[in-house]
Amino acid sequence: MTRFLSILTLALLFWQPLNASERSIELEDGSDLPYQDLKANSDILYLLLPLEFGMHQTNAELGRQMQRAGLHTWVVDLLSPSFLPISTASMDEIPAEHVSAMIKQALKETRKDVVLIAIGRTAIPALRGGHHWLQQNEDHTRLKGLLLVHPKLYTATPQAGERPDYMPVVSANQLPIYLLNPTQSPSRWRVLDDSKALSQQGAEVFIKLLPGVRNFYFRNPNPSALEVKMSQQFPATLEQGARLLARLEIPVIDKLVALPKESKRAKPRLRKIENYAGNPLAPALSFPDTNGVQQTLADYQGKVVLLNFWATWCPPCVHEMPSMDRLQDSLKGQPFTILAVNMAEEAETVRTFLKRDVKVNFPVLLDSKGLALKDWDVFVYPTSYIIDKQGRIRSAMYGAIDWDTDEVRAQMQALINE
Repeated sequence: MTRFLSILTLALLFWQPLNASERSIELEDGSDLPYQDLKANSDILYLLLPLEFGMHQTNAELGRQMQRAGLHTWVVDLLSPSFLPISTASMDEIPAEHVSAMIKQALKETRKDVVLIAIGRTAIPALRGGHHWLQQNEDHTRLKGLLLVHPKLYTATPQAGERPDYMPVVSANQLPIYLLNPTQSPSRWRVLDDSKALSQQGAEVFIKLLPGVRNFYFRNPNPSALEVKMSQQFPATLEQGARLLARLEIPVIDKLVALPKESKRAKPRLRKIENYAGNPLAPALSFPDTNGVQQTLADYQGKVVLLNFWATWCPPCVHEMPSMDRLQDSLKGQPFTILAVNMAEEAETVRTFLKRDVKVNFPVLLDSKGLALKDWDVFVYPTSYIIDKQGRIRSAMYGAIDWDTDEVRAQMQALINE
């Protein structure tokens, strides 16, 4: 009932008559770039770029909510002019000129300061468009910067043991950035790295953590009560960032940085257990389990260990845990164990979850401060490592799979038999 009321509250939050003008601008190639003009009396114009899931109801809902909060917003459709399908990969195909043209039109028509809002992978066309606009215009003082919400800035999610590569436009950024990141997200632990990458050319980057919520919390079909509350506050959060950017004294850019050669985003690999590409020596790991017993990875030398990093708020993590439990049962009596490391949640939250939602028979460790994430290169949840009897990392898995299969058991058995 509580969850139903949370969803109903979120639905009522967005249900309001939309006073919007459907408009478009003509691009140099003759195509039209459509947008919704949601007028309000704010002295800043917010350009809301599409979510990486495409132009669907959430964009209109966000724009409507911002308008109700008094924020003049243009909801921009960057996919239609290039006939791009609705997908994350399409974000990398959006021409920088299209974003730049929208910035130019906004500044010309409204004579307001302009801020771009980009969520997730849309950060890449936002950065490219801002860079292109700087290259084309001498007076850049009214483009106040970008509000980036948990941006995806890598060429691709790195495989276990590999170092991440940022898209080239990240290091070329010269615009101020207000970076918002939920705390219930693996990217929380990379936000300082993102900030450093975005500020290489001297641009100011500010960080705001959003406590207790997940990525895309404002469109989650099963929001928590806190996520409903934070969704209500989302326009105010964006306005806070925009006001900070607007107060900055924009320095004169003496030299514009040329954009390095861009490469297309790497295609995702087939989700499977892969050989580990990094240093095979397993980092130290020692945390208390849910019973208060200190568990140290080194104590399990002589056994094959499946080490899993997870969180209660991560649906794929939760989905795969029963199959992990069945895997351990099928290898009972052999030198094999599973250790699951919970990432930075309260001990009572984890204990309640394991009693109420998912029951497992392997130790669950509590990394209350997320200390292991950097050492173990955890970029996504869940992440799993297979460690042999000598304490060497042999293989790894980013994402969730069914661990209770003949193929996985055969892989574990081969290591057990070595």
